Amino acid sequence: MDNEICTIGYEGVTLGMFVECLRSASVEVLIDCRIRAQSRKKGFSKTALSEALAQQGIGYVHDRDLGTPKEIMKVFRETKFYDWDAYNAFLSTKKANVVAAARIASEQKICCMCYEADAETCHRRFVAAAIAKITGTGIDHLQPAETET
Repeated sequence: MDNEICTIGYEGVTLGMFVECLRSASVEVLIDCRIRAQSRKKGFSKTALSEALAQQGIGYVHDRDLGTPKEIMKVFRETKFYDWDAYNAFLSTKKANVVAAARIASEQKICCMCYEADAETCHRRFVAAAIAKITGTGIDHLQPAETET
């Protein structure tokens, strides 16, 4: 299968915009890469999100082991510096999780999700790159059409 691996963030968008962006990109399975699938933002916690996606025929997988570890988040909160090298070192220990995601991607179009709107400021870009390396596909960072005001 030659589907690109997609990524998406939900910062600044409504659940409707988010789901429509996934539908427009023909995403079949969303892989939630947050360590905790909770959100103060309505509709983006695990149960509500998976139900909204199911209504649109989109599968949902939460893999907390692909999320940013607590130690890295603690340093980020204290210093406002995200240690990408530390995250990549951590991700290299999660080969089984990446392979599992790549297996899904070999059969269905997937999208890796986290919070940040800009993939360049989010760990999901590294998750997507690791999956794409296995599947031999490209990466498409999705941007919902409009943002909340």
